Amino acid sequence: MKYGKILTAFMLALAMCLGLTACGGDNGGDSNDNNDSIQTPPPVIEGAAYDSAADASPYGEYYGLWEGSSGAKCDTLAVSATDGGMYFTFYKDGEIMASGCAQVIEEYDQLYFFNEHDGCAYLARGGAAELAIESLGTYAISGSGSNGADEAFADIADVWYLDGEKDGLSCIVILSDGQWGLGERTQAGEDFVTVDRGQLEQDPDDADQYYARSSAFDDVTYDMHTTAEKDLLWWGGENDTYLRQADSQ
Repeated sequence: MKYGKILTAFMLALAMCLGLTACGGDNGGDSNDNNDSIQTPPPVIEGAAYDSAADASPYGEYYGLWEGSSGAKCDTLAVSATDGGMYFTFYKDGEIMASGCAQVIEEYDQLYFFNEHDGCAYLARGGAAELAIESLGTYAISGSGSNGADEAFADIADVWYLDGEKDGLSCIVILSDGQWGLGERTQAGEDFVTVDRGQLEQDPDDADQYYARSSAFDDVTYDMHTTAEKDLLWWGGENDTYLRQADSQ
C-alpha cells in the first residue's frame, strides 16, 4: 500500500514535469517564430537609433562618389567616413536632398541609411559597386578612395558652384578624403553629369595650392587654388571661380 502511494506520487510528479516541459517547448517555438519575424529587414524603420560607437572599419570600400541610375531620386551620392560607419549626402541638381549616417543594423544584418531629414532609416541592399536604397533608388560607384579615414581635405569638402550660381552649368563635389567630381550640364534645370573625377593632392609648400589628378583620363591634372579662408577656389587653366554652396545662390 505504501509502495502504491509512492508510485502514485512519482507518476503525478512526472506528469507535472512533462506538462511543464511541453509548455516550455511551446513558448520556445513562439520565441523562435518571433525571432524569425524580427530578422526580416523592414524597408523603413522610424526612429531608428544610430550607434556612433560602432566599428567603422568595414565600410572603407563604400567611400567615394556614386552616380544615380535611371529612376534614382538623386543624381549624386557622396559617401565619406564618420564615427560608427559612413556619412551619406544625396544631391539633386547640386542641392542636398538627403543626408545622414549609414551603418549595418546587427539585428537585421543589413545596411541602413539614417536620414537626418526625416528621422527614418532606409534599407540599403547591394555591395560596394551598386547600392539600392529604399525610396531613393539605385546608385553605382564612380570613384573610391584608398583610405576612407583620411580627413586631410575636410576644410574644403563641399559642393562648389561655378560663379556661385546653383542653377549654373558646373559644380565640383569635394570629399573630405580628397576625392572630387566635376559635374556639368548644358542648361539650368538639367541634372548634372559627372564628366571627370579623381583625387586631390596638396602642394607641400603651399597650403592653398592643389592638384586635381583625374582617374577617368590619363595624364590629366587640373590646377586648383583656394583662398586662405577656403571660401573660394579657382579651377583649371581658365581659373574658373567656384564658391561654396552656402555662399551660392
